[in-house]
Amino acid sequence: MTNSAKNQGYITAQGELVLPPSQTPNWVWVPTGQLNILTLFVPGKSRGQWLEALPYAVEEQIAQPIEDVHLVPLNRQSNGEVTLAVVAKTQMAKWLDNLKQHGLETTQLVPDCFAVAWNAQDNQWLIADSFTRPGDKLIRNGDFCGMSLAQALVEPTLALANSESDITLQTGSWVDVANLSIRGLGLRTGDYAAKKQSHASLKYWRWPVLLLVGLLVLSVVKSWWQVNRIEQQAQAYQQQTDNLFKQLFPEISRIVNVRVQTQSFLKSAQQQSEQTGPAQLLKLVESSILANKAIKPGRVDWQNGQLSLQLIAPNTDALDKLVKALEGQAKVRLQIRNVSSEQAEGVIYVSAE
Repeated sequence: MTNSAKNQGYITAQGELVLPPSQTPNWVWVPTGQLNILTLFVPGKSRGQWLEALPYAVEEQIAQPIEDVHLVPLNRQSNGEVTLAVVAKTQMAKWLDNLKQHGLETTQLVPDCFAVAWNAQDNQWLIADSFTRPGDKLIRNGDFCGMSLAQALVEPTLALANSESDITLQTGSWVDVANLSIRGLGLRTGDYAAKKQSHASLKYWRWPVLLLVGLLVLSVVKSWWQVNRIEQQAQAYQQQTDNLFKQLFPEISRIVNVRVQTQSFLKSAQQQSEQTGPAQLLKLVESSILANKAIKPGRVDWQNGQLSLQLIAPNTDALDKLVKALEGQAKVRLQIRNVSSEQAEGVIYVSAE
């Protein structure tokens, strides 16, 4: 093992942290023999889907309960095969506690099998002596794959692999640490991810930022409430318009465009009779009634050349104002039927002047 690789430091199988003198490593190697690296098929089109399915796929491949292990996806191929590291949570806790005792709270952990440089040809495995567990062998068999085996298990493992394909074992070399990227190889993910210490300035601005975020959220909620209220008012107005249209023209079963259909019906009715009828009178008062949202129209009757329209308003003043607005367009008479503290009910009689 080169001096540059040793400078990263490593944790032995007995739990001893070996560090280079006067240097702080970016990561330390940990024994591959104390974890499992598996490759298996995991269904799912998106990353979120296959990550959700990952624990169920792994559960059938390990002896420990799934809740007792830490899963670290290392790579996923296009055919759905995922390579991942499986580490007992108790083992992760021991390694992290070891780092903490030496002031290395943010240092990454990398399986030592990846210290063997991967430059093999097809159907080749690379082997080197383990430095975290003397006497064992490190075997690298892929970009994201590796294992640690006792010397006695190397040949049986190779024979088992040769039952499916022709594998040759070659002596490997150590990685050049200066050019090695450990991105995607580290074990500190999820709950074990390194947490960087907050700067003092960040702590100082924390509450102002939270206050600003709260104000922004409040502003968004207020805008949403106002828009929602306007939409509800518009829907209520549209519903009232549709109800009035159905009362006036019960023979029309489908409402497409109230304004266009009303104008078409009134035009047709005017052409059918030269006399002033209910359609003509409704046309005279339509805009004034519909424009006043406080007044709700009710039943409409036509008798003896006179149109009667029941109305409900907040008070009698609103009905009087409506009558004054209609004066000059037709002959209008108001009859108050019922008055309470909450509303006033009346009937306007409209006839041609």
